[in-house]
This record gives sequence, structure tokens and C-alpha cells, in this order.
Amino acid sequence: MKTFRYIALSLLVLIILFVLVGLVLPNRYKIEAKAMVQRSPEVAYFHALDFNNRPQWDPWIEEDPRAHTYTKMTENGMGSVWEWDGEKVGKGKITVRSVNIHEQIRSTIHFMGNGTDSARMVWNFNPNAGGTELTWQMKGEWGNFFARWAGLFMKGDIIKSFQKGLNNFKNYIERLPNWPGRTSAIRVKEMPEMRAVVVEKQSSMEEIAKSMGEAYGELMEYLTRNDVIPAGPPFARYTGAYESGQPLRFEAGFPVEQEIPSESNISFKIYPAGRAITAQHTGPYQSLFITYNKVIKHAMEKNLKRKGEFWETYLTDPQTEPDSTLWVTMVYYPIE
Repeated sequence: MKTFRYIALSLLVLIILFVLVGLVLPNRYKIEAKAMVQRSPEVAYFHALDFNNRPQWDPWIEEDPRAHTYTKMTENGMGSVWEWDGEKVGKGKITVRSVNIHEQIRSTIHFMGNGTDSARMVWNFNPNAGGTELTWQMKGEWGNFFARWAGLFMKGDIIKSFQKGLNNFKNYIERLPNWPGRTSAIRVKEMPEMRAVVVEKQSSMEEIAKSMGEAYGELMEYLTRNDVIPAGPPFARYTGAYESGQPLRFEAGFPVEQEIPSESNISFKIYPAGRAITAQHTGPYQSLFITYNKVIKHAMEKNLKRKGEFWETYLTDPQTEPDSTLWVTMVYYPIE
């Protein structure tokens, strides 16, 4: 009997200690990892925000490569979503809440069916010695003293995963070609009405260059057959945001001076006059995101609202200028 009482008393003391210590353990946590990458803040920011390729470096997807993922990207990043569902990593979602383009990304991460529930995630991009100092943070609260005890033992593993993820990210973007890109002075211009012949297409991200080439080939054959000379360089207008499993939709076209009858999938369109933020990009098409992000940043800072689809005009013909660092593309962001 005395032995039983001793055991019961010991268990009671342990339970009381477990509860008391759990109550005084920190109910908030902060996980942080840092790394230096030999890429500009513009490049590092773009790839950190690009959920399309996140499985290439995410440390948890690396552990569960069969996990299903879903991506929905928005124009300026805010509201972009990345979801995952896997046998090992469970189910969750990251939603971008705010951005300071080329400087910071703030997100909410939600764990489905996990006591941690949700947390706040922050990326910071600081220029340093020709590269970028990256900081990746996660902050949150442990729900109760059981979660606090679990966090006491889990935090070390989470820190290791964060540092591994950041190292993966560093290796990923430093393996990619460092495409050069320069942006001209950004300004607001009054754009005249434009008449054009266009063909509507849709394509995967990987096949976009091929699809555009085919579209311009169809248009040139159509214009030649109708004895029409283009009134300006080719352009492309993007008519939808990217979403997992869905093709990218765009219009490829040439401006013309007179109306031409539509034929098959080729249409004559009149784009109305209006204001637009314009910028000149010099460099290969792969670095156009640098100029687009600078234009979007300008719109956000000036509180300018987009009206209609943005478009780009290709002033350099790659067939006559093989050096892609000299290619000039005009970017247009229509505004109210």
C-alpha cells in the first residue's frame, strides 16, 4: 500500500510539474535562417515569390516528393497561394499577405490538423557585396502547454529544416543562368488607340516561347496573304493570371493601319486610347520580370490602379540581333 501511495504521489507531482512548467514555457516562437546568395535582390525576390518552382527547393517537399501541390499567382504577389498535401508533410497553405517589392515578402502559413495552427512568415532581401543577404523567418504562438512542451523539442528540427531550405534556395537560384536586365526610367504616358490583328493562344509556362513563335508565324502568313504590312513591331497581351494546371492565356498581335476581315482564329481588334505606365527593358526575355516588378512597384507606390491587360512590344528582332543582352522590349501597364 505504501508503495502504491508513493507511486501515486510521484505521478501527481510529475503531473503538477508538467502543467506548471508548461504554463511558464514561452508561448511564442521565432525561427530564423540566414544566407548570402550571389544574385541581386531583384532576382532573389522573384524566385522566393515564384511558387511555381518552389518544389525545386522546399525542404519539406524534398522529404515528401509525392505530395500534391497547388499554385495560384497574382500580379503583384499579394494573395498568391501555395498549398500542399502529402502523406509525410501533411496538409497546409501559404498565402502572401503583403509585399515590398525587391525588399520583403510577408505571408501566413496555415497547418491543417496541426496544433500549431498558423504562423507568420517573412522574407527579407538586403543588398550586400554584389549579392543579397537573405533572412527567412517564421513567428507564431504555441496554442497550449502541451504544444509548448512539443515546441520545446521540435524547435531544433524546425530550425534545421529552415536552414536547409534556405541553403536549397541559394543553390537553386545560383544554378540558374544569371540573365542580365536593365530598366529605363519609368513614366506614365497617354497611349493612342491601336488597331491590330491578333491571335489568341494558351500555353504552358515551359512552352510559351514556342507558342508565341507559332502565333507570329500564323499572323505574318495571314498579313502577307492579304498584302498588309504591319504598322509596328509585334506585341503580346497577357489575359489571365497563372494557376496550377491551367494554361497561360495571351494574345499575340501586330498593329495595322486599316481594318482587315477576321479569319479562322485571327481577329481584328481596336484597343482604346488610355494612360499606361511604360518602361523600356534591355536584355533577354528571361529577365523581363525585373522590369515588370519595377513597374508594379511604381504603381503600388503611386496608388495607380490597373485598367485592362498589360502588354509588351518587341522592338528587337532576335533573327537580326543574336546578342540577347541588346534586345529591347517595351512594357505597358494600363492604368485608370
